[in-house]
Amino acid sequence: MKKKYIVSVLLFFVIVLSVYYIKENIGYTSTVDVRQVFSVADLKSNCNIDKIMEETDKCSIKVYYPVTAYEDLNSEVLNKVNAYIDDFKKEIEPLDKREDMKYKLEINFNSYEYNDYISYVFNVFIDLLGAHPNNYLFSISYNVSSKRVIKIQDLLNINKDLLNVLSEYSYNELKDNENIQKYAVEGMLEEGLEKKIDNFDTFAFDNSGFKIFFEKYSIAPYVAGEFIVTIPYDKLGLNI
Repeated sequence: MKKKYIVSVLLFFVIVLSVYYIKENIGYTSTVDVRQVFSVADLKSNCNIDKIMEETDKCSIKVYYPVTAYEDLNSEVLNKVNAYIDDFKKEIEPLDKREDMKYKLEINFNSYEYNDYISYVFNVFIDLLGAHPNNYLFSISYNVSSKRVIKIQDLLNINKDLLNVLSEYSYNELKDNENIQKYAVEGMLEEGLEKKIDNFDTFAFDNSGFKIFFEKYSIAPYVAGEFIVTIPYDKLGLNI
């Protein structure tokens, strides 16, 4: 009986230590929601998670980003992430220190894949202690066969009519959306879906389809939230 008790206690401590190790090494936090990245064991990127943490009496920075087997992809990720960190620090530099609250930058990401493509979509949260925080989205896609970062212009080089497809399909999917209807501002949806590269440069290759992400304020007021449109690959004219 005593031996069983000792074994149980030891097992309990092993479990506790294991959970602690996982939290510390994959960057788990209850504050920043790193979502699909915890289910990426089968991703072609063989993705691990690294983090950048900075805490001062003025600000808090919590950044989570993927580390893959591809050096040029890792460089692209770090360049983007560090650019946001640098811009945030410059932005708060002239601001007064607040006694009760800190300026915040938080970045997390979701992972997607389709055939030879890996995509990461990053959510950027910046709180400058104004009326409400700012939220931004950016994405990075990569072809593991050609070992190239894929941008929207690369897809336009394959199908010059792609912007028309993305614009028209997104409009038909979003025009009757409940939040779009509820918080609609005249002309905002149409302007956000104009056939411009900047309107469609946050995207991901996913097994469910080609996903276009629209951040807050891009097609509707802040309160309406973010939107995702998933387009079947056979509609894109890309042969991928």
